[in-house]
Amino acid sequence: MTELIIIVLVNLFFIIINRKKLRLMSFNWISLNLNLLLFFAVYYIGTQLNSTFLKYLSGGYFTLIVFTQIPKFRELRFKLPIEMQFNIILLYLWLSYKISPSLKKMEKSIVYLNLSKRYKLAIKLCNRYLKQENNVKVLGHKTYSLINIGEYNKANTVLDRILKINHSNNYYITLKADVLYKLKDYNNAASYYSKAVQQKPNSPELWFSLARTYQKLNLFDKCEQTFKEVLMRNKRYMPAYTALAKLYMSEDLYDKAKETLEQALDKIKHPHYRIQINKMLKEIKNKNK
Repeated sequence: MTELIIIVLVNLFFIIINRKKLRLMSFNWISLNLNLLLFFAVYYIGTQLNSTFLKYLSGGYFTLIVFTQIPKFRELRFKLPIEMQFNIILLYLWLSYKISPSLKKMEKSIVYLNLSKRYKLAIKLCNRYLKQENNVKVLGHKTYSLINIGEYNKANTVLDRILKINHSNNYYITLKADVLYKLKDYNNAASYYSKAVQQKPNSPELWFSLARTYQKLNLFDKCEQTFKEVLMRNKRYMPAYTALAKLYMSEDLYDKAKETLEQALDKIKHPHYRIQINKMLKEIKNKNK
């Protein structure tokens, strides 16, 4: 009877919290009731075994179940188990390294530190590793950490080290271009994007990045031609249509902008994008009045 009352009360709380967008049999509702059943199972086992630990564990779990129904804290349902998993893996790797040190274990720790967004700790461990061995993969991990904390100048220096060792790697050439773009060094960014598209000429994303860089350099003809290169490779690449139309609009070439957007309407069927295109066409129409 007590169990039934608890289930009813918690479900009632769920209904009140989600009254504006209530859907029974939704993933959240099923997840809630499965968690309640797990709570009762742990509590029942604790009672049968007379285990204080299991009783406290079930109590803490029940508190978490109720607490995470509040919208503000709902994402904790996903964050807490993931964080716990990362911490267990990192603890295991640390103990394993202490027992039997190896660079392979150190690199695994760097990966998990980056995955758990502990970028500064990952950088420290990268530096320790790199004192022993100049490894491209670990330099790549360090670059990733530095970019994620906004240290683009330092990331650029590390990428120079990587490209001295592996000068033809397209991934690092592109990453170097991205970092230079962030640093507003558009001339060098364009140079690296050009190298990247030579290696991967069928990548619309790389052509788009190159066009965007030419736009920053006010190179209208190159920018226009490069946006067209994007659309030659992917006729449904929405960002290229809108960027090219905006380029024309910035030069008061409204007829060309209109033509570009009409081509986009012909190729792109996604409702959200079509709304965006129609909005821009309306803007052009108002400019021409």
